[in-house]
Amino acid sequence: MANAIMGTLVFEPTSAFKIKANTFYVDSKDTISQASQQATVPAGECIGTYSGQLRDVVTGQLLDTFTTDLSQSTRAHFCGEFPDFDDHLPNFPTAGRFGPVFQTVFFGPTAEAATTIPVELAGRGGLEAPSGLSGEYSVFRANISMEYTLENDATLSAVLASGEANNYYITDGFSGDPFLSGIGFNNFLIGFIRWTRDSFAEVRYASDSSAPLRYMLGVSYYAQDLEQSDLGVRKVLNFEDGENYGVFGSIDYDISDQLTLSLEGRWNKDTQTIGFNGPTEILPTETPTVSNEVQSFSKFMPRVILSYKPTESVNTYLSGSRSNIQGVSTNADNYGAAVPDSGIDSSVVGFFTPVQTLTAYEIGLKHEMNSSLFYSIAAYYFDWENQVFADLSPNFTPLNQPGDSKILGLDIEATWRPVDWWRLSANANYNDIELNNFGGAGSIANAILAPGLITGGVQIDAGGQRPRWNPEL
Repeated sequence: MANAIMGTLVFEPTSAFKIKANTFYVDSKDTISQASQQATVPAGECIGTYSGQLRDVVTGQLLDTFTTDLSQSTRAHFCGEFPDFDDHLPNFPTAGRFGPVFQTVFFGPTAEAATTIPVELAGRGGLEAPSGLSGEYSVFRANISMEYTLENDATLSAVLASGEANNYYITDGFSGDPFLSGIGFNNFLIGFIRWTRDSFAEVRYASDSSAPLRYMLGVSYYAQDLEQSDLGVRKVLNFEDGENYGVFGSIDYDISDQLTLSLEGRWNKDTQTIGFNGPTEILPTETPTVSNEVQSFSKFMPRVILSYKPTESVNTYLSGSRSNIQGVSTNADNYGAAVPDSGIDSSVVGFFTPVQTLTAYEIGLKHEMNSSLFYSIAAYYFDWENQVFADLSPNFTPLNQPGDSKILGLDIEATWRPVDWWRLSANANYNDIELNNFGGAGSIANAILAPGLITGGVQIDAGGQRPRWNPEL
C-alpha cells in the first residue's frame, strides 16, 4: 500500500527568466518477500574437488594451497549449481503479524526488541514500527530551479534541493527455513531503521550553446546526515555526516561540422564523519564505540570525449575518465573483538579503507536508422582500485578491505517504435570481470570449500575470480 502526493509550479516573469518548483511525498507499507532454498545434494554425494589458496586478509600475502574433496563434506549443498525453482520450491516465511503466539528462537531478539525504536532515533521521519514481518518507507523531496538567459545567449542557472528518506523493516533471518534454528518453525528477527536527510545547492554559468566553442563553469555543495540502527537483543547505532564541495566545468569545441572535442573536470573536497558507531550499551566482551572519526580527500576528476558524427543519424565517440569516491569503515574493531586471535583492530588496518579510484574507457556507436529504429553499441574497460568487499569471519562479522578489479564489457541496446504509442526495447550486456587481492567470504568458504582452514584473518584467495552478483551475460 502506498500514498503519494506531488506538485509542480512554474513561474516565468519574463521570456528570459524561469523559476520551477516541485515537491513530492510518498509513504508505503509492504510485506517483504523472503525465501530460502534447501540444499539439493545430500552430504557426501557431491563428486569433485575444489583447489584454492589461502591469503592474509590484511596484507594480501598468499599462504598455503589446499584441495578439498567435496565428497567428504558433512554438509548438504548445491554442488556447483543453483537449483531450478520449478523443481525445488523455496521456503517462504509463514509468520504474519506479531502476536501472543508469535515464535522466535530463544537466542534471537524478541518482537518487542525489534519494534522498540532507540531513543536516539525517536521521532526521526515519523515512522512507526511494523506490526509484523514487513517494511514502512517514506520519502520527501523539494526542489527549486532557476534559469536566466543573458543578452549574449549564455544562461545562468541555480538549483536548491532538500529531502528526507526513511525506512523501517523487520525480516526473518531464517528466510522461512523451519530447520535453521534446529527447533522447528521459529523466526530469527532482524530489524533495521534508517533516517537520511540531504541538502544540495548548485550554481552554473553556460555559454551560448550554438557557438562552436562552448564552456560551462559551476560550483556545488552537498550535505547528508545519516542515522541508522540494527534492532535486536541490543541496539547498534551508526551516525554519519557527509559534506562535499565541488567546482566543475567543461569546454566543448567543434573541430569541424562532424568532429567535437569535449574536456570536462571536477574538483571536490569530500569529508565523511562517523559521529557514532557501536552499541548503546557496552558489554564486557564488546569493543568500545567509535566516535568522531573523519576521512577526507580532495581530488580533481577529469573526462575527455571525442565524438564524430559522419551523418545526422550516426554518432561515434571515444571517452576516458578518472573518478574517486570515499572508502568505507573497515569495521576492524568489531571484527577483532569477534575474533580475538586474529590480531586485527583499527590500529592495524585503520578506521577507513583507502579512497576508491575508477579509471574508465569507452568507445561506442549510436545510430538512428529511421524514425522507428534506433540502436547503440558500446565497449568499455574499467580499472577499479581499492574497491571494497567484505571478508567474513567464521562467525559472520565483516572486515571491509580494499582490492582491485578489472572489467571488460560490451553493451548493446535497440529500440523499435513501429507506431507512436508502442515502443519495444531490448538490451544485452556481456562482461568479463577479474578480481585481484580479494578474499573469499561467507558460509560456503567456511563450511564447504575450506572447512577447518578459515580462521580469523585468513580467507580463500579470490584473485582472478568473478565477484558475486555480477553475471557474465
